[in-house]
Amino acid sequence: MVKVTFGEQIPKSKVISHIKKFKARHNSALKNALSFEKEFKENLDKSERYFFLLLTALLGKNFHKAAIEWADNAIELIEEKMEKEKR
Repeated sequence: MVKVTFGEQIPKSKVISHIKKFKARHNSALKNALSFEKEFKENLDKSERYFFLLLTALLGKNFHKAAIEWADNAIELIEEKMEKEKR
């Protein structure tokens, strides 16, 4: 996020590259959270512990989804700005 914060100091294409890497990390983490969610749901009847583990997995899932959505929006806005600057 520091690289995005100081994005005016580097080419916008480089900022997009950093955001795409950020998004890829969150996509990977989202897959893990979804896997944990599935496992914990399958084991809810075995122990109450799985219920609370599920709550944590749901937080992770929602956090990573929000990060991915932000990345998509940020890339779109940067690309729009680049187009306007070409004119």
